[in-house]
Amino acid sequence: MYAIESDQDGLSGLPEAIRPLVKGQLDPENLKKAANQEIDNLPTEPVNKGDSWQRAQTANFGAGQVMTFQNKFTYEGTIEKNGKTLDKITHKTLSVDFALLGSVTPFQFMLGKLVGTVGVSLTIVSIYMLAGYLALRHAGYSDFFPAHLLPWFLLYQALAVLMYGSIFAAIGAAVTDAQEAQSSLMPVMIITMAPMFVFMNVLREPGSTMALAFSLFPPATPMLMILRQAVPPGIPIWQPLVGVALVLLTTTACVFAAGRIFRLGLLMQDKGADYRQMFRWVVSG
Repeated sequence: MYAIESDQDGLSGLPEAIRPLVKGQLDPENLKKAANQEIDNLPTEPVNKGDSWQRAQTANFGAGQVMTFQNKFTYEGTIEKNGKTLDKITHKTLSVDFALLGSVTPFQFMLGKLVGTVGVSLTIVSIYMLAGYLALRHAGYSDFFPAHLLPWFLLYQALAVLMYGSIFAAIGAAVTDAQEAQSSLMPVMIITMAPMFVFMNVLREPGSTMALAFSLFPPATPMLMILRQAVPPGIPIWQPLVGVALVLLTTTACVFAAGRIFRLGLLMQDKGADYRQMFRWVVSG
């Protein structure tokens, strides 16, 4: 049995704006709830030095959003502090699982997470483009600003963020540590950097068959197609339309696959997944 008391006299020295927030944290019911949560983390049976146990903590953010923390506690024995003998318990967070509970499919869940990323990306890009235009206008070179390519650029930017963002999210959910993530990301990074290897050749000969073939390869389309459109006299309109269609199909497939991998990957503990297993997840659902 224990009693929870709170002394709120010290609140008088705080600013009026934050006083209600702190007062709510010092409410006896909130303090009792926090104390109960800490007591629940203690072992239910006698333990010896070096013994470990696990506890799960759940935080509910409302609207069906729940975050679960999987914690590991280890008893390190007793220590002396200020003339008192205390028990030392160390704590380590093993994993953090975020779940959106509701009637949403994995595709809808992943797409919803990526839409916010696209919004942030387009906002940052818009700020940079506005700054570039103002700098050119100040220098008297505003005629060189390719305003006719802005819709294409923003479209490619959004599709690229959706496509690569879904791939990175899927791999992040399927691995358990930084070393696994680094090895799993290597093939993706090679594909991401591939357009840089042919960048100068496409710039010199934007109308060549090689430039067309590389610019219709979906992972390279956002970078190379806009580059070919910017070099006079430009390219036929059917080429960027086909490029957008291919990237859109690839992006849809990536978001679909990433949703399934993300859903199953979060359920794994202390074991990562290779590309073969991720492929099975995508196929089996």
